Amino acid sequence: MSIPSSTSDHQHPKIAIFAIGGAGVNTLNELITTGVTGCHLFALDTDKQSLGGSLASSRIVLGTELCKGLGSGADPKNGTQAAMATKEQLSAALSGYELIYIIAGMGGGTGGGASIVLAQLAKAGNIRTIAICTRPFAFEGKRRRRNAEQSIGDLCREVDLCIVVPQQQLLSDTELKIMHEIYQHSSRLIVYAVTGMLRIQLNKWVESQQAIQHQGLGYIGMATASGTACVEQALKQAAVAPTLADVSLRNVELMLAAVMTGQEVSESQVSTTLKLLGSVKTNILTDVMQHDMMPEEARAVIVVAGCKKQYKQDPVIARTYPKSNEMAGGSPSHGVGGAFSEEQRRPRLWRVETPSERGGKAKDEESSSDE
Repeated sequence: MSIPSSTSDHQHPKIAIFAIGGAGVNTLNELITTGVTGCHLFALDTDKQSLGGSLASSRIVLGTELCKGLGSGADPKNGTQAAMATKEQLSAALSGYELIYIIAGMGGGTGGGASIVLAQLAKAGNIRTIAICTRPFAFEGKRRRRNAEQSIGDLCREVDLCIVVPQQQLLSDTELKIMHEIYQHSSRLIVYAVTGMLRIQLNKWVESQQAIQHQGLGYIGMATASGTACVEQALKQAAVAPTLADVSLRNVELMLAAVMTGQEVSESQVSTTLKLLGSVKTNILTDVMQHDMMPEEARAVIVVAGCKKQYKQDPVIARTYPKSNEMAGGSPSHGVGGAFSEEQRRPRLWRVETPSERGGKAKDEESSSDE
């Protein structure tokens, strides 16, 4: 997929995509096969053999001394230590970029651990960062889900925008019959979201850079439609996709929408449809790509972000962003965290657990049969 390499208000922005861990590297390979241009591609892994199958132009083996090139053993701590051991090489790889994407699967070791270190390095270098990660299926076990929740929570605090693909919700898509199709759809969600956002950012560089700053949690919806009104239908279906099931577009601050179609349609028409789905306060950025192979079809990808009123609905965000008086409709005078104490305002991932929390966790572990 051809991506424009320059814009009228910012010539040749420097963008890189960093895929971390097995799932991230596999998704990057699919992204490369689409013909993506306009950015540099990095593949990072603790598993040297797995990294050998990457199509990326640059590959980095993480924590060679620690992991011996054999992987992180599905332990995020090992992934973090491996990235820290390769810190200088990662810092050099980040040098000169204005925007980076981090693609990783959460729940395992390398993606869940190393992505946070890379995000911290990017943040220290004042580099805009968008992370796109997957949350594992329920059948993958409670330990993997807890690892994912903690990793996503940590990552949300370090990046400008953290887009989550909740894979469990893909099971409700009746068009996906087998697991192979579901995994493939999850990967394509990320591929189409990245290519769509890249087009928006390279065409509207300054505006998009300002728009994504400090947006927090985000989600993706995607759909295809056919017929005379296929663009409008694709947008409406993407807005109610299973991966957006817990999100009300009325409450989001930002919508990025990319449409691919063979029909004649303007960005203003796309924006008009999205305004009806969102609110008057929603910042909307769009891109329309003409494709001769889709004369009567349209594919729409919608990325929503800034879902602040819905943090409490997400298990990760409930732990990462404590509920405040302001979010609940009270006075904002206490700042973020409302009237909570300093210790209570710290996310549960970073503060000492109370006896009741420890008790609840113990009961949860006793009832688990998959650990």
